[in-house]
Amino acid sequence: KNAELTKGITIRVGSSLLNPSRVLTDLWAPLREKYPKYKFHIVPYEDTKEQILSVISSLGERIDLLVGSFNSKTMRETANYLNLGEYQLCVAVPQGHPLSARKELTLRDLHGEHLMMVKSGDTELLDHFHDMLTMTHPQILVEEAGYYYDMDTFNACEQTGSLLLTLDVWTNIHPSLVTLPVKWEYKMPYGILYSKKPSDDVEEFIQLIKSVKV
Repeated sequence: KNAELTKGITIRVGSSLLNPSRVLTDLWAPLREKYPKYKFHIVPYEDTKEQILSVISSLGERIDLLVGSFNSKTMRETANYLNLGEYQLCVAVPQGHPLSARKELTLRDLHGEHLMMVKSGDTELLDHFHDMLTMTHPQILVEEAGYYYDMDTFNACEQTGSLLLTLDVWTNIHPSLVTLPVKWEYKMPYGILYSKKPSDDVEEFIQLIKSVKV
């Protein structure tokens, strides 16, 4: 048993630009001394629109878990999900845009602007948000960016001058975009994605997170 404790249990945590492992390692920091047997092995991965679903469907092979805002129905059907908290929904504005100097936006500020967001049909919370915009603020010109974001999405906004519906956690993703809060109460949950059939070690780790998370 002592040998097992010395060896420790390694949890392979996927990390990408949009979904960094730091979210989990920061959460775990105050628990590290109490549970020293757990070690993290960070595995970089590409979260492009073309690859993200294959990464999720193969959880348990090269990567044990991912951390981020994975709210699509397709993703939730492919893997287990443990909610950890919420991110604030924000709007990213290209530098030099008239709104980029503002400290906070309102929905009325977005009238006449092109707002890029994920395609309807796969993320229920954003589908409701899209419906709200259509019914109450038709002056906002919504552009659909596919079901998932990747760096090409952020690049497209910078290049075209469109605004982007984004998350506060992505504030520093693109150096030419300014992420601003909006006077609304819309948030998106984030958490841990892991295999439908996790190993005993991963299942034990998830149960531990469930027992200690605030």
